[in-house]
Amino acid sequence: MLKFYITILSVIFFAGLASGGLVYASTTNGAIDSSDRYAWSENAGWIDFGCDNCSVLVTDSALSGYAYSENMGWISLNCANGVNTCATVDFKVANDGAGNLSGYAFSENAGWIKFNPAAGGVIINSSGEFTGSAYGENIGWINFNSDYKVITDWRPRSARPACNNAADDDGDGQTDYPADSGCSSLDDTDEANAAGGAVIPFFSNFGASAGSVNPPASEKTANEITADLSDKLTEIKDKTAEALKPIIEAPVKEIKKIVSGLVKPFNGEAKKAALEKKQAEEVRRAVPADVPEALKGKWTLLPEGPIKNFALTPLTRELSLLLNKFPELEKTFINLGVSKIDDLEKLDGVKLFLPGFTRALGLSGGATADGGIKLSGGIPLNDLPAAAKGKIPAEVVFATAAGQLIDFNMELTVSNRGEAESKINVISGRSLSLLIRPENPAKSVKGSIIFRDKTAELKLGKTLAGTLKDLVIRPVLAEIETRLVLNEFNYNDADEDGIWTADLQMPVVTGKYEIITKIDYRDEKLEAKEIRLITVVDPEGYVYKQDGQNETRLTGAVVSLFWLNSANNDFELWPAETFQQANPQTTDPTGRYSFLVPPGEYYLKAELAGYRTFQGERFTVKEGSGVHANIELRSKLWNFKTIDWKTIFLIALALLLIYNFYRDKKRAK
Repeated sequence: MLKFYITILSVIFFAGLASGGLVYASTTNGAIDSSDRYAWSENAGWIDFGCDNCSVLVTDSALSGYAYSENMGWISLNCANGVNTCATVDFKVANDGAGNLSGYAFSENAGWIKFNPAAGGVIINSSGEFTGSAYGENIGWINFNSDYKVITDWRPRSARPACNNAADDDGDGQTDYPADSGCSSLDDTDEANAAGGAVIPFFSNFGASAGSVNPPASEKTANEITADLSDKLTEIKDKTAEALKPIIEAPVKEIKKIVSGLVKPFNGEAKKAALEKKQAEEVRRAVPADVPEALKGKWTLLPEGPIKNFALTPLTRELSLLLNKFPELEKTFINLGVSKIDDLEKLDGVKLFLPGFTRALGLSGGATADGGIKLSGGIPLNDLPAAAKGKIPAEVVFATAAGQLIDFNMELTVSNRGEAESKINVISGRSLSLLIRPENPAKSVKGSIIFRDKTAELKLGKTLAGTLKDLVIRPVLAEIETRLVLNEFNYNDADEDGIWTADLQMPVVTGKYEIITKIDYRDEKLEAKEIRLITVVDPEGYVYKQDGQNETRLTGAVVSLFWLNSANNDFELWPAETFQQANPQTTDPTGRYSFLVPPGEYYLKAELAGYRTFQGERFTVKEGSGVHANIELRSKLWNFKTIDWKTIFLIALALLLIYNFYRDKKRAK
């Protein structure tokens, strides 16, 4: 009898191994459908999740195997695909059991592909369909909602029967088939035990204990006992097969995993040609030779407007993150109806601005003048409470000046491809303070200033020729390389509050520069990040007089800046010393002057002996900005200087004629 049972167990075990094969699919270990297996990327083309060597397996915890792109090659869904690769780089596309995918896949040609990006995400629904979109750092969005789909036999736990959902539904401490005695199979929809009490394990049916199927020998014949024993042996054999099924399947799964890791996909021209041929054949079978009437453009069965909303690509990850950091900008996008890449055309001609440092925190700053007057302006970093520091938008470079009392707002430009570029305007030679809060703990933050383009040159008068020798102004020729590193500097975080700052002097030469900030994180798994800020260096303003076709700079001109005091609604001399500046300013031989001011209402006044006093129009500064307009002073005898000898001759001739006419008329009387 013992040999009989050993024989049964052996047959069942080897039959299970033979039937397992190398491909196994179920609601808990799903393979990809042989037909529905494609996702779409505008930059990478079709991506096949069910090719011959892909071996994609979907479980409750992760995806494994490979996807194949005809343009980008193989994409690994799990570091466990290779041999010991997880020890070097640990990555996978994870599954939470409910179908919500997260984590990364990797391609040598396409880089990292995230399955739960900020503006997207991939979900396997209750029908096994992949929905949503993933994002590749080099190839952009991967769409799973196209006409072609990726479908698996795996199902979320919520869509599986009670005996196969990884949950103890009846609370008896036993979970799923075969561990739960109330489950007859994986397809059983009820874990509860049958009426009349718990099911007795089949091995307890032997012996004369209570509940035995064999009555006392005195009550049954030998034939009846033999028949009962035969039935019980059959039942034992069936239950043994069911009990051994998960034990047999476990090594089969391990063998499959080992084989998929050892047998790497073949990435050759023959494979590519075979795949293209197979895809072409599938398309040929699917597309009829004759164009159907419905596709000839003669019928309009559905409205075009709503359909377009399903075919367009979402905003880029970079732009989506920027909108999350600046709620005011996000409201602007919503008001303009910009939610997809194609909507970015609506931003043509629209000026966008990112708020300065203080306003980005939702605060209103200011400084107090010596007279106790409250002036508008920014809040220095050291004066911010700890709670406010934590709200600084991460990985955005903010620019301030005058001891961080003046904030610069940033002009934002968004290309049709979703690339965002921020820009500020500063005055040449002025000092600038930069600050940034890295999203993750940083090991170091470094910066560099790179020359991009040269703006219009200064208009220099003849009297300035001798002064140019003392100025640090170098001519920039068009043939010089347009990207030139001018300066490198370091940010520091002395108080270790996570906010890094740097002070630097802007170049004297006017033009367009790029400030590049590079963050190196403490976590070596995180790649270094670069943040770019375009800086336009404007020339200082100057005072001059017009000398024919030339401009002559004026020395000793007194330039004063007046601001509107909201307390008394009257203009007063702006207290520049509060902002580390002087007012009024006296021009040197170059005639230069400049003010850097916070928001407010202002006007300029310039005076010089022998010249008429200049008083400019009232103007408004909405955010920190430079005041550097060029001022022309006119001589008090300016009207006479404009009269040449021809004009004087004509006036004298006219007076002589009038005098002669007067004398002739008098003689006639």
